Amino acid sequence: MAWMLLMLFVGCDEEPLLYRCTCSRTGGEKSIEEGGAGELLDETFSQSVCETETNMINAYKENGVLMSSLEECEELFSAEYTDVVCDCECEHAGSCD
Repeated sequence: MAWMLLMLFVGCDEEPLLYRCTCSRTGGEKSIEEGGAGELLDETFSQSVCETETNMINAYKENGVLMSSLEECEELFSAEYTDVVCDCECEHAGSCD
């Protein structure tokens, strides 16, 4: 999921801003016999990115970079876990230095 945050592109007319993002993926146990991992999925990580406000807004829209990546995450991990949820929350944290 970290790679999806790096896929955002800096716009030409706006000053990039610093955003702190916390992302998680959770899912229920699917047995090894069922092709699963045999354990619960519960991962959280944080990453800071410099991006324009417009690109961050667009990333959260339907078919935006971030929303598409979250959907891909859920599809990918659904092979090994049940009820997978991938989520990412980003907050403005100041200017990029």
